[in-house]
Amino acid sequence: MRTLGAAKSYRLAFAVFVPGVVLLLLAPGFEAAFAGTTLLAPGLAGMQVARLCLLAEIADDDAARTGLRRTGAYFGLNGMLSKAAFAVQGLLVATVLPLTGYVPGAGQPAGALAGIRFLFAGVPLLCCVLGFVVLGFAALRVHRLRPAEEVV
Repeated sequence: MRTLGAAKSYRLAFAVFVPGVVLLLLAPGFEAAFAGTTLLAPGLAGMQVARLCLLAEIADDDAARTGLRRTGAYFGLNGMLSKAAFAVQGLLVATVLPLTGYVPGAGQPAGALAGIRFLFAGVPLLCCVLGFVVLGFAALRVHRLRPAEEVV
């Protein structure tokens, strides 16, 4: 991450994640789905790590521009948005499964299987594309900052 920076590392993690998700979305059977899951794992790990580094760079950039250290606010907002994402996830599951004909404890019709596949791979793929686009428009001016003690 030192050579690429957090933003480029995050984009690279997206790029590593997407082929595995696409394979998972289009998988004709268990073996292909397993391969897709195996392929997406390094990208997912990269996004988890790079996200926190990117958040730290954003806080440092803000401190360099404003002279204020608001790192706690940025990490607090990150926590709040993460919790909101879990709520949206629950709403999606509660909406998509009944709409696609899911029946608990029974063999699933093709529509329910498509709904499950959409939840497992379609939603992450859409979020990944959206995140990649948003990150592309981010105007992060990463300065070679002085140590944080000098800024405060």
